Amino acid sequence: PLCRDALGRPRIEGDAAWTSLSHAAGWIAVAVDTHTPVGIDVEPTSRAPALEEVVDRVVHPDERERVAGGCGQAR
Repeated sequence: PLCRDALGRPRIEGDAAWTSLSHAAGWIAVAVDTHTPVGIDVEPTSRAPALEEVVDRVVHPDERERVAGGCGQAR
């Protein structure tokens, strides 16, 4: 069963794993990890120009190189 932690993030009851859930434009993504917190986000390609404006605020520095020039492209 799913529950929410103190910050409202979805968790598997009993803290068996960290989870993240995102959905947009008919797509859904789920991430699950038993060792560390995870995060995932799905956005429609129509929002790609807006995402490029906020990437520095929402993407970890280690991931920026992989994201550069790739907003809105499936990987």
